[in-house]
Amino acid sequence: MKNLASLGFIDAKEGASGEYSYVLLLNPYMVLKKYHEEGRIQEAKYNALFARAQEVGAVDLIQPVG
Repeated sequence: MKNLASLGFIDAKEGASGEYSYVLLLNPYMVLKKYHEEGRIQEAKYNALFARAQEVGAVDLIQPVG
């Protein structure tokens, strides 16, 4: 959970049950799109992800981040 939070795939808040009482799962396509825009993902890997997203009908990567 700590790794997912540090990588930006989840947002966690502490509560009565501990450090991860409340967890927001973020759209992994949006996280990876942001990483791509920051130059943190190899172009070929991102292109493969983009192609697969289109194959399955996901439009997440086409939409602007924000």
